[in-house]
Amino acid sequence: LWPQLEEQYQQQFEQTDLDMLQQQQEGEAWVQPQPQRLSAVWQLPSAPQPIQPLSPLPEQQSVYQWGSSRAIHIGTVVHALLQWIAESGVEQWVGQSLQPLAMRVDQQLRQLGVVREERPGAVLRVVEALQKVVDDPQGCYFLTQHEEARSEWSLTAQLDGVLTHITIDRSFIDAQGVRWIIDWKSSSHSGGGLEQFLDEEEVRYGPQLRKYAAVLKKLEQRPQKLVLYFPMHQQVREVSVL
Repeated sequence: LWPQLEEQYQQQFEQTDLDMLQQQQEGEAWVQPQPQRLSAVWQLPSAPQPIQPLSPLPEQQSVYQWGSSRAIHIGTVVHALLQWIAESGVEQWVGQSLQPLAMRVDQQLRQLGVVREERPGAVLRVVEALQKVVDDPQGCYFLTQHEEARSEWSLTAQLDGVLTHITIDRSFIDAQGVRWIIDWKSSSHSGGGLEQFLDEEEVRYGPQLRKYAAVLKKLEQRPQKLVLYFPMHQQVREVSVL
């Protein structure tokens, strides 16, 4: 094919060079611009507006025994498996032992970087939390497939001029049309003073739940119920919407 096209190609190539040379000759010669003095009243432009963060800094973790990285990973796995239980149907787990989930729990903890020596205790902790949820009628109610039931629900909205990203642990609409907003709190408190611990957790995390409520108010107008649920204690704390 090339022997037949070579002459035509060469002609086109030479013509292109001639056209470019002609354009350069006909065009105006480029001249280096001369520097000019700024006027006496010239000022620097105003600085750009500062970049707004996506959301305020996260609230400080509870000061009880739930501050270590191991405990945070335990909470992460508890959240993930509560979502899985809800989506697969909590009814099948009622009255059943969740010990068969231990291998799945161990795998997830390993993926999160929990070292071998700490995993057996962490696995027991996660399985205990999950077992207490499915053994608690209130916990089962939260995981039931209600209207618009969602787990780990991510939303973004502008609050007070700031783009805010949230993730709601569990949410649904009950038979009365009330939107439930539930936050799992895997922290626990040993010994006395349980009520004081729950009171302090409510004060600590109440603003976070109200922020979730404010975001949902931008999507819908319906009554809301804000709840902190503590699986390790099978305790529910309702937070006022304000």
